[in-house]
Amino acid sequence: MGPSGQPAGGAQRILVLEDDADLGALLVGILEDAGYVPDLVTSPEGVSGTYDLAVADYLAPRFLPGQPWPHLDRLRALGAHGPLPVIGCTGHKDALADDPARLGVAAIAIKPFDLEVFLDTVARVLGSEHDAPGVYSPRG
Repeated sequence: MGPSGQPAGGAQRILVLEDDADLGALLVGILEDAGYVPDLVTSPEGVSGTYDLAVADYLAPRFLPGQPWPHLDRLRALGAHGPLPVIGCTGHKDALADDPARLGVAAIAIKPFDLEVFLDTVARVLGSEHDAPGVYSPRG
């Protein structure tokens, strides 16, 4: 790892799994501006390569009651350095009552995002152990 948590060979790759095209494009732009290399997909099926982090929408691609982020196993297999850490995104504010580790994610991001907090969380998850839980909520 180089300074500030960036790999010595280049920017960290982030998979953005989002079924809302506008929000997905916004997240990609924010992550690019911050120096990351994001890829936007609407489904984890067919994704190849490895990543340093995934930012995954709660509903994408299919929500099953009681099974938020049902695609976590597929995402975890895409990790460049072991199981891929995932920031789970949702508009369901009651998700903050859940333990992220119990849900299988490294952190929970509540929509709408405070972009500074979102980028801080991305950096924190990328700089921590992959299974370290954490939660943040937007400033308000």
